[in-house]
Amino acid sequence: MDNDIFGHCKEVDRDQLNKSKSFTILPVRIHTRNDIADAACLALSRDWGSVVGDGREKIFHGAISPTGNWNAFIFPECLPDRLGLISYIGEVGMLHDDACEEMSVEEARTEHEALATALDPQGATSASTTKDTRNNKLKTLVSQAILESFRLGHGEAMEMLNIYRNEWLRVMEHDNTDDIKTLDEYFYHRARNGGMGSYWNLFSFGMNIRLSADDEAMIADLKQISEQCFLLTNDYFSWEREFEQSASQDQGKVFNAVWFLMSKNGLTEEGARERVRSMISDLEAEYLSGRSKLLAAGDVPSHVRKWLGACAVAMGGNHYWCSTCPRQNDWHSAPRLPPTDQVSVAELIGLASRDSGANSGGQQRRGYPSPESDQPTHQGGDSAPTISPGALDAPGMIISRTNAEDTSALGPGSDEGHLSDTVVMAPTAYISSLPSKGVRTLLIEAVNTWLDVPADALSTISSVIDSLHNSSLMLDDIEDSSPLRRGHPSTHAVFGSAQTINSATYLYVRAVTRIMTLHNSTTAVSIVLEELEHLFIGQSWDLYWTFHSTVPSRKDYLAMIGAKTGGLFRMLLRLMACASPLLSVSEAGSSWAARLDTLARAVGRFFQIRDDYMNLVSADYTTQKGFAEDLDEGKFSYPLIVALSASGRARDHVLGILRSKMPGQTLAIEAKRYVLGLMEETGSLRETGELLASLEHQIESEIVGLEGLLGRPNPMLRLLLKTLSVKSTLTRTER
Repeated sequence: MDNDIFGHCKEVDRDQLNKSKSFTILPVRIHTRNDIADAACLALSRDWGSVVGDGREKIFHGAISPTGNWNAFIFPECLPDRLGLISYIGEVGMLHDDACEEMSVEEARTEHEALATALDPQGATSASTTKDTRNNKLKTLVSQAILESFRLGHGEAMEMLNIYRNEWLRVMEHDNTDDIKTLDEYFYHRARNGGMGSYWNLFSFGMNIRLSADDEAMIADLKQISEQCFLLTNDYFSWEREFEQSASQDQGKVFNAVWFLMSKNGLTEEGARERVRSMISDLEAEYLSGRSKLLAAGDVPSHVRKWLGACAVAMGGNHYWCSTCPRQNDWHSAPRLPPTDQVSVAELIGLASRDSGANSGGQQRRGYPSPESDQPTHQGGDSAPTISPGALDAPGMIISRTNAEDTSALGPGSDEGHLSDTVVMAPTAYISSLPSKGVRTLLIEAVNTWLDVPADALSTISSVIDSLHNSSLMLDDIEDSSPLRRGHPSTHAVFGSAQTINSATYLYVRAVTRIMTLHNSTTAVSIVLEELEHLFIGQSWDLYWTFHSTVPSRKDYLAMIGAKTGGLFRMLLRLMACASPLLSVSEAGSSWAARLDTLARAVGRFFQIRDDYMNLVSADYTTQKGFAEDLDEGKFSYPLIVALSASGRARDHVLGILRSKMPGQTLAIEAKRYVLGLMEETGSLRETGELLASLEHQIESEIVGLEGLLGRPNPMLRLLLKTLSVKSTLTRTER
């Protein structure tokens, strides 16, 4: 092979290969930063034990091996700053896969979906999720890794995670492997089970190579040969372990080519293993021959040439690792647990800038005996203001002191219930069925990392917030004459305004009724009523400005959204704090409760101004709600207020356009583009983006402060903020 394509790996001595059980004819190389891959796997072992806590990491043999880390072999040319995160995420999958081997197919599918949801930055688990459920533990486990991957490129990281979820976790289980009839069918299902689609994506992502459609077509045959070789190599060396484990598995769960040939071709175990061995050798030779022919034909781009060379080395490295690793050869032994001084996930990228000798040079690899002196050492590497007269002032603490009387005796009349609530709940069922960003659910999950709200109370609070949010959306769409909600007809367009208003109002009754079931119901009801008052007052000013075409000041607008949008976020966090066993009402003035209140206010302000901003610059918002829909509604968003305040000409022109629009009509697309041009001319979009960046920084600071006060990191909350960030959009609009 051409050595000039390799910059991050070095050759393993052939004498060492001869001492192993390997029989590969391919070159074997190992990444020079094996120490990073080891550090990532040890970090995962420690994190799994502290977060998931099922003890599986104590019996798990993963990628670490005395001869080198599996990830250092199968990602030989991975950029050093990507190797740690790829190794961490891969180790999550391997540990998860081992756990699923002991489950039924249906149980395993449920477990796969839980991890798939956890790996979705915008995915939310059920509303009743608490920090003690396995789903939320998995979410907590991988959140920091996802957050770190965004540092390497948001778009690439999202693509990598999507493929990991959808081309492995959600397709890996087959109902019954005994139903597979042909070898081609076996390879198809085995590739899905083995996550080959995810592997190829990680392989390219690690090298920062993006293959075009033409590139993929050029290497398609070689890629298929390589894929089959990977799968058969794993099957060959894992056969004894998998055969032993099959005794405790459901029938039809064994996924191994040796087993397939024994059951379908009538071969003995020895004959089947020999056939698989022969197939591996044939595939290796076929790959080398095919690659040579392709390169000899010319016109192979340098990045494709590098990809093919690294692929051959990865195949050879996988073979060598499988022949020597404890996972396939010493699975009965207890794995060595990580020392307490291991690096964290957040430090993995930074390891690439450190000398690997600081971690492994001349030292015994952590967790394993020192290898023989002639083995490779795996060293080296590369280097709120208020509106007068103060009606919008909100309470300063998350939990306010109250002397309100207990209202628990107030309940529905004894003669109610003879009519079904089907009709009154139909609009609610409709709007609940529409696609949702899931931000509130994600926020609940993240904040509960700190507050430990019991599951039943958390379910009640989540249900109440959902009801009030849906009520607000239904009323907003009527008041704004909005035809679309999340890309679908608004609720009043389906059920009529009268029925929608009735249903929206009914939700307030249901919300208060449910809140009264909480243990601390008196305080909880007071919180709901206080924040509803702020919400309605804030909405009144929004409607007033729209109806009278009155341009509010920045200060008044911020006060309005602090009441209207911030009210629901404050209500959520105040109710969670109220139900938390960590905080009694008498502790409402504590410093962390005050910071939680500040966080709620900042999140509410950020969320509304972000919505204003994205309504103008986001193609996705155009699809969901229509282009610049706020202008159709005559609403004064923050960017518009800035533009109208900056230019008398812009103010006159925009107000003229808005006043000339007939009720119920939408503005012409040309008029919207003209208004958007005025915003760009006055710099209002830039100022709005800068304000959002400032709010992001404020929220980050509050998270840091709360993490320090509560002694618990919250990567889930950091990840949520990262997914809502508009910094990349701001960069594009400025260009």
